[in-house]
Amino acid sequence: MKVICIIPARANSRRCPGKNTKNFCDKSLTILACEQAVRLKDYFDICLTSNDGEAIRQAKECGIENIRVRPEELCGPDASSESAIEDVLDYMKETKGAEYTHVLLLEVTSPFRQDSDITKSLELCKNGMGVKSVVSIKNFLDGEVITDGFQLEGSIHLYNTSWLYDTPYNRVNLLEIPRERAWHIDYQWQFDCAEMLFKEQGK
Repeated sequence: MKVICIIPARANSRRCPGKNTKNFCDKSLTILACEQAVRLKDYFDICLTSNDGEAIRQAKECGIENIRVRPEELCGPDASSESAIEDVLDYMKETKGAEYTHVLLLEVTSPFRQDSDITKSLELCKNGMGVKSVVSIKNFLDGEVITDGFQLEGSIHLYNTSWLYDTPYNRVNLLEIPRERAWHIDYQWQFDCAEMLFKEQGK
């Protein structure tokens, strides 16, 4: 496996303006994600993709060397994650001569993700008997765990690069994240609640 960890931090969130770079427990969501990636840099290369000057500045301060200034056509609210991933893969191939077997998409909006979640996903993919992808899920029902009680939760997206050009979610391995850590911040109220919980946990 040769893995590229891509950290997307697009500017101009409509639901929670500035969420990626504003203060979150004395840091920012971007800084937390970049610091996590740097801690695990022995597992993968790292690239931030952003059109946000402040996110780029914060990433550089964290030691992220590969920065892709995202083209404006990939910065709109309807731009897909897949288009940003392909752009980074093209950028790394053209500038570094690097090609990858797997992409780890590290969303900055999941501040409760643990380093072990990432390493577990890499092991699942490595030992997954041909499995192309690993995605994180959460159980949203109380009581007995049943298949229909799970949904994607956003902390982990690990794809074989052939997924981009082949059949999406062709043989997916699932990594369950406990509900108390399964936060994906889209709105201001989620930002505020997550920050309060983050402080209570002494992060």
